[in-house]
Amino acid sequence: GFGDRPMRVVPLWLDMEFMRGPAPALALPLTRPIIPYIGQLTVRKCYDMVIEAMPQVVARFPQASFVFVTHNPEQRANLQRMAAERGVGANLHFLGTISEEEKLALLRASDVLPFPSRYEGFGLPLLEGMAAGVPVISTNIPVVNEIVRDGENGLLIPYDDTAALARAMLDVLEQPELRARLVAGGARSMADSFDPDMLVQQVIDAYRSVMPSPP
Repeated sequence: GFGDRPMRVVPLWLDMEFMRGPAPALALPLTRPIIPYIGQLTVRKCYDMVIEAMPQVVARFPQASFVFVTHNPEQRANLQRMAAERGVGANLHFLGTISEEEKLALLRASDVLPFPSRYEGFGLPLLEGMAAGVPVISTNIPVVNEIVRDGENGLLIPYDDTAALARAMLDVLEQPELRARLVAGGARSMADSFDPDMLVQQVIDAYRSVMPSPP
């Protein structure tokens, strides 16, 4: 609907001083690998895909801890029912809402961050994962595939492909060299494409470009 009007897009960014700062110890005695889900419990955010992929991961890693963090617990009962039906209820840890400091501690302790989605306006947890040094997995959809470059700074899976999500998580967990490559690529992306000073300046420049010239 914008026609041929010039448009400039500046992505979101993180407070990198906070991301590099101290974080508390994990409150829960979680067993590894630790795999968080961060987002609303809605179909759009694909919490159902994570639950459906759990049995394949647990079959290989029986002590895996899937940790669900959300400010929208509307579907919690369904989440727990799905896990119980698949025999992985003991691997499910529901934290609900936690502080930013607690979330940072969880990310730093995590082994892989699955972030499948059926639609995203941006996908800030992808940047949080990269900044915290955890490999990210997401869906090959618009916006996400502008952040994640498959095999470089994360892994992309096809839309609604639960089997591919499980395989991607296992690939990261079982291949240390892949994990190291994705973590290093995520750090480069944060420095090259999502540096806060650079993006703040782009916002300032955008405002200046539309301001009227002084008389």
